[in-house]
Amino acid sequence: MKWNQIPALLLISLSIASCSTSNIKRTPQTLTFFVGTATDLPTEGIYAYTLNVKTGETTFLAKQENIINPSFLAISPNNQLLYALERKKDASENTVKAYAIAENGTLDLLNQQSTKGQGACYISTSKTGENVFIAHYGSGSVVNLPVRSDGSLGEVLDFIQYEGSSIDPKRQKSPHAHYIRRGLGDLVYTADLGTDKVHLYRLEEGHLVPNEPTYLELPKGAGPRHLAHHPNSKFLYVMNEMGGSVSVFAYDRSRQSFEMQQTISSLPTNFEGFNKSADIHVHPSGRFLYASNRGDHDSIAAFKIDEQTGQLSLMEIEKEAIVWPRNFAISPDGKYLLCANLKEDSISVFVIDEKDGRLQFSGNKIAVPKPLCIQFLD
Repeated sequence: MKWNQIPALLLISLSIASCSTSNIKRTPQTLTFFVGTATDLPTEGIYAYTLNVKTGETTFLAKQENIINPSFLAISPNNQLLYALERKKDASENTVKAYAIAENGTLDLLNQQSTKGQGACYISTSKTGENVFIAHYGSGSVVNLPVRSDGSLGEVLDFIQYEGSSIDPKRQKSPHAHYIRRGLGDLVYTADLGTDKVHLYRLEEGHLVPNEPTYLELPKGAGPRHLAHHPNSKFLYVMNEMGGSVSVFAYDRSRQSFEMQQTISSLPTNFEGFNKSADIHVHPSGRFLYASNRGDHDSIAAFKIDEQTGQLSLMEIEKEAIVWPRNFAISPDGKYLLCANLKEDSISVFVIDEKDGRLQFSGNKIAVPKPLCIQFLD
C-alpha cells in the first residue's frame, strides 16, 4: 500500500459541530430523508422527502438540480450539512459538493472539491464532522478532506492508494475501495472488494493513520463491500458482494482485537445464478440485521442477532417490491425500511415488525429516477 500524506491544513474547531439541531423544522410525526440518484440529467439530482412515522406515507419536499450522478450522500453529525459525490462516468477525477441544508429541505451549495480519484462510491464524516472520507471503486483509493468552519470542504488532506489483487481474475485484478466510515473503537474502516481486506485507521490530529492491526482478512473471493456494527460496540458485520454472504467479527476494545465468528449466506440454500450483494444495516435495537442482494434473486435478507455472540440466524428473505436494491436505509426510530430500487426508478417503504424484525411491504412506493442512496436526518 502506498501512503501519501498531503501537508495538513490548519483545522479550525467547528462551532457548528457542537450543535445538534437541524435547520429543518421537525414534528413528532415526521422524519426527513434525502435520495441521491444515478442520472446524467442536470434537471435531476438529489431529492428530499418526509416520512410520516405513524402512517408510513411520504411527502416530497424539494429537489437539488445541477449535480450529475450523486452516487452517495453523507449528512453531518449536526444535521445541518450534506455532502454529495458527483461521480463522472469518464476517467476524469470525481467531485464532492458541500451543501447547507435549508429549512424547507432545499440545499444551498457551499463549494466543491476534487476527490482525486475515479469511481467515487461512498462518503461519510468523522464523529465530530471535521473530516469527510471518500472511497473510490474505480481507482482503488480513499481520501480524507477537512471541513472548514462554515461547513465547506478543503482540499484533500490524506490520499491512500491501495495495491494488490485476489482470486477472481475478472473482478479482483486490482483494488476496489467500496466503503469508508468510522465505527467500533473510534476506528475508520475501509472495505476493499478487490483484495478481500478491510483496512483499519485511527484519526489523529485530523489525519488517517494506519492502525495495528492494519487490516482484517475476508474469505478469498468474498469481495467485501459495506460494513455495519452493533450498537453494543462488540460486533462488526461485513457484507460480501461477491460471496453473497455476511461475515461476523467479535471486537475486543481492551485488546484492540478482532476475531471472525461466522460467515453466513444472504441467499436461499442451493442458490445458483447471478448475484451481487450490496448493502447492510443493523436495526437500532441491535436485535436484527438486514442485507440486500441484487441479481437473479433481488431481495433483502433479514437475520436475528444473538445478543451474546453476535452471530446471525436467517429469518426470511423478502422479495416483494424489491428490484436491484443497491442501497436501503432504516428510519432512526426503527419502524421502517426504505429500499432504493435502482432499476425500477422507485423506493419501497417496508414496515419492520417490532417483535420479530420481519419486513412487510406497506404498499407505498415513491417514484424516483434511479435511486442510489437514502440518508435520513437523525
